[in-house]
Amino acid sequence: MANPSKVWIVIFLSVIMIGMTQNSYVNNDEQFVNEISDSNNLTSNSSPLNLSSGFNPKTFVDDAIFFDSVRAESVSVGFRSSCILYDDQSLTCTGYNYQGILGVGFATTVSPYLEKEHIKVNFPESVKVSQVEVGYDSTCAIDTDGGLWCWGYNNHGKSGTGSPESYIMSPERVLIDENESVSEVAVGNNHKCALTDSKKIYCWGNNNYGQSLLPHSGSVNIPTEVDMDSGIVPVSISGKQEHTCILNQNGAVYCWGYNAYGQLGDGTTTNRNEMVQSILPSSDPAVFLVAGFMHSCALLESGEMRCWGNNDQGQLGVKSMTPNSYKFPTKVLDLPLDPISFDLGYQYTCALLKTQTSICWGQNTHGQLGDATNTGFNSISYNGNHKQVLTNYNSQNYENSLGLSVGYYTTCSVFDTGRVACWGYGGNGQIGDGAASSRTYPYYNRVTVGEETSDLLFPVSKELRISPFIDGINYSVSVTPS
Repeated sequence: MANPSKVWIVIFLSVIMIGMTQNSYVNNDEQFVNEISDSNNLTSNSSPLNLSSGFNPKTFVDDAIFFDSVRAESVSVGFRSSCILYDDQSLTCTGYNYQGILGVGFATTVSPYLEKEHIKVNFPESVKVSQVEVGYDSTCAIDTDGGLWCWGYNNHGKSGTGSPESYIMSPERVLIDENESVSEVAVGNNHKCALTDSKKIYCWGNNNYGQSLLPHSGSVNIPTEVDMDSGIVPVSISGKQEHTCILNQNGAVYCWGYNAYGQLGDGTTTNRNEMVQSILPSSDPAVFLVAGFMHSCALLESGEMRCWGNNDQGQLGVKSMTPNSYKFPTKVLDLPLDPISFDLGYQYTCALLKTQTSICWGQNTHGQLGDATNTGFNSISYNGNHKQVLTNYNSQNYENSLGLSVGYYTTCSVFDTGRVACWGYGGNGQIGDGAASSRTYPYYNRVTVGEETSDLLFPVSKELRISPFIDGINYSVSVTPS
């Protein structure tokens, strides 16, 4: 699977990115790579993006910061759990662990079956993880070789492993053709679909709304290749509940499955057991797509963001709850800047802007909009404006969001301090802060990082993969000493 983070950079990081001199030496046990730099310049208060230049990591190479520990690269949030992927390609999860659905290899036996801090997922020792997607009650991860692993609740055979067990307590390999390399996976409520490097799509699980594109309305427990028209070459896939969407290489969006709220964007509310094209302008192709629970959104090449589907809590960003659904994509209003990315919750939406700050809109019953209130379209007093996620509140300070993930009622973001903070519903321990409480503003979990350092310690003849941040940008580097 082509993945920039997998490229081994054997020319040391200082030559490639920083231009500093490096000295290295080997002793009997370990090899040091010593970066000669002014330690006074090492600070986590890195500047925000230069908005006058393009969004390209190569333009932000003048101030790299490391930690003497692993650090979070990405986070994924589902209904009752969340998982963190680290720069050493390990994975931890926290939250509801009934029948071991966190994938940690054991079940939490005492009601309410919660783990309130992150625990390492029980992969075979040789497996390294490159992506993770947490769903409603199951999770999938892609390894660095393009293999797909899933675990959790296995109703409708949605683990894709062929297992008859109701719960998969540790990651198991999904039965996709061994010659295929998986690039992305969509984790729906009762189905899953995977996109491969060869641009094939495989789906499995339940098909009662057509969400698995099977020729019948039943279920299958083994991935089945989907037939596609010759003009469809998918480059991305997304799905969180009962519908799935793909981004085509020409910028068109195609969706299928449940459509009661118009979330397929084809101008109807008819469920589809075939791909239908969402009604987006052909002159402004989509470049990013998320299919949420009951609404969908796309980012267009112009920087415009459009959403469609359920709008009963103003989650489409039109600053109103009426109409309560849109059957075709409509423009998100009054964004202060173009988004870098976004993600969709059950009845709300959050966007990461070019300033590396976030805004959210929609329902806020559990504080999931992150503005230290519970005021949203669920409140009579709400004026409909988008909410700024607070990054300096109650002695909590956060610099430069590197990415965000939105679950059912919970949101998490990785910040360039190397830490993950979450807000919204936390009643199942999914925030990972040792409690089962909701948070109305970003709140750090208990996963910490080490000290900032200019000395990198490598095991002899073993790869070290480390993810420094450079002016707020995630940048992964692998070095294998000889």
